[in-house]
Amino acid sequence: MTGRADAVYTLHFSPGGDRLTAGVGDGAAWIWDVTRPDSHTTHAVLTACGSRVYDATFAHDGGVLVGGGPDRSVRLWQLDPETVAAALCSTVGTPVTEDEWERHLPGAPFRPPCGDTA
Repeated sequence: MTGRADAVYTLHFSPGGDRLTAGVGDGAAWIWDVTRPDSHTTHAVLTACGSRVYDATFAHDGGVLVGGGPDRSVRLWQLDPETVAAALCSTVGTPVTEDEWERHLPGAPFRPPCGDTA
């Protein structure tokens, strides 16, 4: 498997056995899709720890990843993109305008990330 940039401290399979996670010394938790043994793909690289991730494991049904490091903090990462998007959009302030979209994503068709801005 490729991707990680430092020492791997832990490896855990998801409850369904389709993903493998690693707690890594580069401050990230890596998740690989291992459904095809001959061709693993990086599913996600989760950061925000600020230091090594000594342990990263799937919680209960595999929908949350729990990570911890030397600073004794615990991070929880929600793994379902739709759940994360809904949570972000329900707490968003002012939606992105077409002018802001064009300034940051020139030439890309306007597609508000949280639906209609009207």
